[in-house]
Formats: sequence, structure tokens, C-alpha cells
Amino acid sequence: MFLTKLKNGCDYVYFTDINGQRNKTSTRTKSKTEAKQFLISFQTTFGTRKKEKLEPLTLKQFRWKFLKHS
Repeated sequence: MFLTKLKNGCDYVYFTDINGQRNKTSTRTKSKTEAKQFLISFQTTFGTRKKEKLEPLTLKQFRWKFLKHS
């Protein structure tokens, strides 16, 4: 996760999502200090969202967990 400034003058946060693809989001500011504050808050919220995301299961894994549970 890192900050960069584009030609339009706005700062953007580049990050890798859960699927492994690189994405960017705007900080909606041209100030470096405000962009850094946005990055810190974005890291904490992104980390919690990433932990809450359920991992996909194959049919074999689901069957095994279901049998263990029942």
C-alpha cells in the first residue's frame, strides 16, 4: 500500500485487493499531510474488512466441515 501523486495534483492510494489485483482510490486532497492521514485510516479499515472476508471453500472442504459439525 503506497501513496502517489498523479498529474492532476491529487494523491492516490494504490493497494492490492483480496483477489490479488492492484487498485487505486483517491484521497480527495492535494495536501500530503491529509493524504497520509487518509492512508493510515484506510489501512486500518482495509485490514478489518480483509479479516472479515470469508474465504471460498471447495465442495470437498465444505463437505468435510459439514460432516465434522454434524
